[in-house]
Amino acid sequence: MSSLEMQACGLPVLASDLQGTPETVDDGVSGIVTRAGDPQELAAAIAALIDDPEGRMQMSVAARRRIEEGFTRAHQIAKLARGAGDSLR
Repeated sequence: MSSLEMQACGLPVLASDLQGTPETVDDGVSGIVTRAGDPQELAAAIAALIDDPEGRMQMSVAARRRIEEGFTRAHQIAKLARGAGDSLR
């Protein structure tokens, strides 16, 4: 839930590929997903976000839009009512 909450606040998310997390982040669009346990990849992702303010802003806008377009309470209720089961897609 925290990755969805961060995106709802308009924050790009830096997350690892641990179970369930990659499904909440649109890699390269609303945030960056790195391999768990790979400190070099994590450091590179952090540096990329720090060094690219324009890219960070684009991810910020995309993160907020992602939540508004697919993760509101109304969206989740509709998906559950359709029997989608997987409310993260």
